[in-house]
Amino acid sequence: ADVFEIFRKEFDGAYREGGVFQLTMHPHISGHRSRIWILEELIRYMRSQPGVWFATHAEIVRHAKAHGA
Repeated sequence: ADVFEIFRKEFDGAYREGGVFQLTMHPHISGHRSRIWILEELIRYMRSQPGVWFATHAEIVRHAKAHGA
């Protein structure tokens, strides 16, 4: 639950700033059955926020180039 709260707060900060939230996970740490709920709940939470876009790195680059970012 503490890890979920850390991830959620990091997302909330990026969301408020209109920035990018990029979660880096290592399978040795996060790839256990007992921990997958954290990722599932985080995705569910992020999807509940208006305007959230799940994108690949390539999609973000194309978007930035197209919009002069």
